[in-house]
Parts: sequence; C-alpha cells; structure tokens
Amino acid sequence: MKKAKKLSIILVIAFIISALPMTMLTVSAADAPQWTYQCAQSVYPVTVDGKAVGNEWDDAVALVVNNDNPVFQQYGLWQNAANADPIPTSDLSVTYKVKWDDQNLYILEQRFDKNFSDNTDSDIWPWSNSGTLFFLSYDANDYKDATDTMIGADGTYEIFWVDSASGKPTISGRYGAGKNQMQVGDPGMDGWVTACSQDGDTYTFEASIPWKTMQTTAGFPTPAVGVKMRFTPIISAYNQKVTAPAFDDTWNQLNFYCNKDTPDDVTGEGGLELTAAIANTAAADASSGFATMADASGGNNLLLNPTYIDGGAGFSDAESAPSILDYSNADTDSDSKYCSNQMPYYVQWSYDQAYTVNRMLLRTANDSDATPRRPADGWTLSGSTDGKNWNVIYTGKETDIDNTKFTYYAIDLSGNTTPYQYYQLYADSPAADNVDNPPIIQIADVILCGTASGAAPAAVVTAAAAPTTGDSNIMFIFAVMALAAGIIVITKRRSIKIK
Repeated sequence: MKKAKKLSIILVIAFIISALPMTMLTVSAADAPQWTYQCAQSVYPVTVDGKAVGNEWDDAVALVVNNDNPVFQQYGLWQNAANADPIPTSDLSVTYKVKWDDQNLYILEQRFDKNFSDNTDSDIWPWSNSGTLFFLSYDANDYKDATDTMIGADGTYEIFWVDSASGKPTISGRYGAGKNQMQVGDPGMDGWVTACSQDGDTYTFEASIPWKTMQTTAGFPTPAVGVKMRFTPIISAYNQKVTAPAFDDTWNQLNFYCNKDTPDDVTGEGGLELTAAIANTAAADASSGFATMADASGGNNLLLNPTYIDGGAGFSDAESAPSILDYSNADTDSDSKYCSNQMPYYVQWSYDQAYTVNRMLLRTANDSDATPRRPADGWTLSGSTDGKNWNVIYTGKETDIDNTKFTYYAIDLSGNTTPYQYYQLYADSPAADNVDNPPIIQIADVILCGTASGAAPAAVVTAAAAPTTGDSNIMFIFAVMALAAGIIVITKRRSIKIK
C-alpha cells in the first residue's frame, strides 16, 4: 500500500513536469542585461566635425559615465592592475549620445578629463592613452529563444579612438571572436568618418560608422526598430598627466557595464536597443527654435511643478518674476513673462525633491522681434541643496536665444551630474547691445528637464529584471519537487502509530 502511494506521487510530479512547455525547461545561455541604452533613430542630420553644434544631437539620449553613475556603481568595474583609487567625477566625466539611421551608427562623446594624456606617438591603442573602447556585440545569446536564429560570438565589433588637439583622432578597433585588430586602411573600418576638438579639459568626438561595414565584418543585422545588441563603453584614463604609456598606479580603466568576474565576456555587457525617434520630425531646428514645449524637450522629462521662492521686481504682476514659472498656457500664452529693468534680474524656485537637470528651455516673449536682445548675456543657472549656497550649472551665451517671439530654445545640460532641489536664474545686467532705454531683460518661461535624485539617467533601466525563462521555470520545478517531498514526509508521518 505504501509503495502504491509513493508511486502515485511520483506519477503526479511526472505529469506536472511533462505538461510544462519545452521552452520553460530551457536555461538561457546568459543573463539578460539589467541596463539597456535606448539608441533613438536619427531625426537631425550630423556633420561629423567634432563640434556638436546646433540641434544635431538633440534627438539622442544622453548617457553620463563617471564614478558616481549609479548603474556603473552596481554593474561596472575599475580595471587597474595596480589597484589605484577610482578617478573622481571632478576629474573625469564622459557623456555619450548614440543614434542611428538606415546607413550609419552615429556616436558623440564629450569627455571632461583633467589629466588627458595623448601618447599615440609611441602607441596608438586606446588603453595606452586617455582613450575610449566602444564595445558592441550582436552575440545576444541572452535574447535567444526557440524561434531566434542569432549568430555567435563572431558578432563583436569594437570601435576605438584617442582624441587630439589637432582635430584628427587616432582610430582603431577589433572585430570577431578572435579580436582581430583593425587600423586605418583595414576593410573592417571602411567608411568610418571621425573628427574631434578640444576646449580646455573637454574633448568632443564625433563618428559615423556604416552598418554595411559592421555587417560584412561582424555579421551585424539590418538596422531596424527593436534590434538588440550588447554594449558597454570602456574609458581608459590617468589620475595624472603622463607622457608615455604607463600601466601603473597612474592608470585606470572604467568598464561601464560588465561581468565583474570575467569582464571580457561579451555576454556580460549591458544592452543597446534601436528605438524609434524620440524627437518630433516636424519640430523646427535649434537655429529657429521650437514651437512647443514638448518638441523643445527632446524627449526629456519636463519638470512642470516648480515652487516659486523669490525674485526680482517686474513692471507689473503679469511681468513679475513668478510669471516665468507659470506654464498653465505655455505654448499659447502671449502676455505672461518676467520683464524688468531692475537689476539683479533673478528668480529662485524649488521642486518636491532633488533633480539632476539635463536640459533647459527658455521661451521668448511677445515683443522679442520688435525689441531684440532682451535676454541678457552672461546670465547663470545655479543649483543648491539648501537654497542658500549656489553652484553655477550653466552660464548663458548670446547664441543661446534668437530674437523670434514665442519660441522655445533648448540648452543641453547633459554634462551636469549633480542633483539639486533649489534652482536660480540670475543676471547682473542686460545685454550690452539691448536697444531699450533703459536696457531691459525679458524672458517668458524657463523650464528644466531632468531625473529625480537616485533615479537612473533616461538612458538606463536599473530595476532588477524578472528572472529569465529558464531561471523562473527551474524555480517552479524545484517548488513542485519540494511540495512533493513535503507530501511524502507527511504521508510517512501519518503512517506512524503512536504507542
């Protein structure tokens, strides 16, 4: 009788497992990435000149990489044989923007590096310099399921560069499972267009990389919305300027997302997904501004609930400092603005929590055409954690705003990595060539975009993903087995006679 009960239980377990779809019994070859960069389809054309001017990168998501990035802190790695201390964000912070069209993958890097070292006279490879290793892989085993026909590890393509003050970066790369090295002239680099520039400690790099070259060299797919691949940027850097390659405690390498035990394993890298455009194709370009707040935001998170704290005197209630934060009819309002000849011209406000701002919008008012140059030059946007001590985030330029009325102008602040709850727009004096007498400063609206403190940048997903199919089903099978074991134990216990 006891044998019959046990046999019945075993048959029940076998029946449950056999009822599971075969895909539920398949274990994924690699864990899906917990972070995926959203690579948007290009709307604005790029002139690869190393300057990143106008709106040409407003249609791409900004990824800020430094020691304080929360994704890097969780999934990244400083790679240094000498175990040097991490390079602080105050010395090294790099912003990437990547986008695509049917012909090319476009890359922008804006690198702030206090100890930038160009040693390409003795060694061209990026790890010997203050260089960048841009890893892509269409290996994608983690995306594989029963219907996919993914290629294997041959689908790796690595784009390397080292900026220079000359405007001509040193470029190289690798491809395939064997990490075949590429230099200028190699067919694996056919069609590459690159350029760079230097402004103080900031180096700007632009590139267009043909899909055709990646397809013939490494088997990449035809670009389309929804295509996924592995991706991580690796930044080679020094904690002091060097004049020759030095793999000692002066050198370090920031691997943004990797398997920390085997950092060279492509299946441990982050993700990159080709997405539809995030910018409105009907929006005007930056030289003529934007008609609506949504277009001007470039897909970034608008902060639309500021709390007014203090400001300067305006000509009337409708032209007072609080009006600059009133967005109730922002796209159609023809009267509200902050207009004054009383200096300083300023407004202070706060949000419900700290935000890291990455974009600023300024809207011109009703008579900006008739009385041009009303926005001041040299105004500042500052942030504060306490509403008393202010840190300048951006200093305004004449070219930020044109003289067209009721128009939004967008200013990129993606290099900012510090969250603040309090903000201030401040100007000491009007523009020198303002035609009013006495001179006037006038702005209709100021709007910030950004992410909440502690949240990941728009380009990342940091929430833990659900278990992969194989993982979840293994857990289910173990649960069934545990339940069966419990039944057997209970059955045994019930058969014991109490004496």
